Order: sequence, then structure tokens, then C-alpha cells
Amino acid sequence: MSSATCQVKFNDGTIMYCRYNGTSDTVIPALFENFDELWNIYWRNEPERLCSCGNDEPVEIATNYAHGFYWPGKACRKCMCVTEGFGTGIDEYLYDLEIDGLPHWWKKL
Repeated sequence: MSSATCQVKFNDGTIMYCRYNGTSDTVIPALFENFDELWNIYWRNEPERLCSCGNDEPVEIATNYAHGFYWPGKACRKCMCVTEGFGTGIDEYLYDLEIDGLPHWWKKL
């Protein structure tokens, strides 16, 4: 499996982290507040997180997979998960919305 990091930017500038599965071109929905938490918890223990509160909000999702790209989606801070825009492997409409390269807000890891 080919994995990469995703960064999820909320409209207020908050950035959270999750994992991108390059084999299936999909985002793994569990969000983490920082990269260290993602690395130390997720890669050893894959939590399944789904939104149960319905308070998701618009975000931009970016990955450094290949040469990097980003697209619109939704995520929930309370449930700590991506709720929409899991990637072009699932959401075929994202092919037209995907932008090549890393966005200006990408935090260097």
C-alpha cells in the first residue's frame, strides 16, 4: 500500500492531518490535530471515525502524494473526521475539482 499525508484546512485557518491511501486514491477519514499524533497513533492503530453529529463544514483537503494535489471537501471537528471529498478513487466528480501541486497553506513537515 502506498501512503501519504493529508492536510485538511478549515475556513478559519486551522489545519488537521489524516492519511491518504495512494493505492485506492482515497482519504482515510480519521483526523488528528498534529502530524506527530497522526504518525504515532494512526500508523499503528487505524481508528475508524464517522461523523455522528452532522456539524461538518467546508474544508480544503491536500495530499503530498505524487507531486501533490488538493480539492474541496467537508470535515467535522467534533467527530474528528473527513465527511466528504474522500478522493478521486471514490468521488469521481473530484477529478474536475482537483488542483495539481501543493496549496500555499501547506505546512512543511
